[in-house]
Amino acid sequence: MSISKIISTLFNKKEDDEGQKQISLIEQIRLSMNNLVQKTDSLNDSWQEEKASIKAIYEATLTMKPCQEILGSKFEQDILGYITAVSSACDGVIAGKQDVDFKGKLHSLQTSVNQRLVMK
Repeated sequence: MSISKIISTLFNKKEDDEGQKQISLIEQIRLSMNNLVQKTDSLNDSWQEEKASIKAIYEATLTMKPCQEILGSKFEQDILGYITAVSSACDGVIAGKQDVDFKGKLHSLQTSVNQRLVMK
């Protein structure tokens, strides 16, 4: 095999790996959102609006397509962080803690998902 073919193969492999990374981030977002939807089923009826928002966010993540821009990956990483924050806040609400900023964290998640969805 010639050197140019080896280099070409390496660069094509790197591009394929980057595409898989973006797809795996989106899949991870979807799995995490699905887990969050299931967790919110434990919330009482006073959280119906938030439960509906989380389900809507989950459904929106199902429409995400891979994006080749670095900013898309940043949003995806941010989304995963916000999902973790919302999940932790949800745990606090379920445990009866009063000082949890569940709604604020949920709003941040929604904003980040909306920003990522705009990207093509």
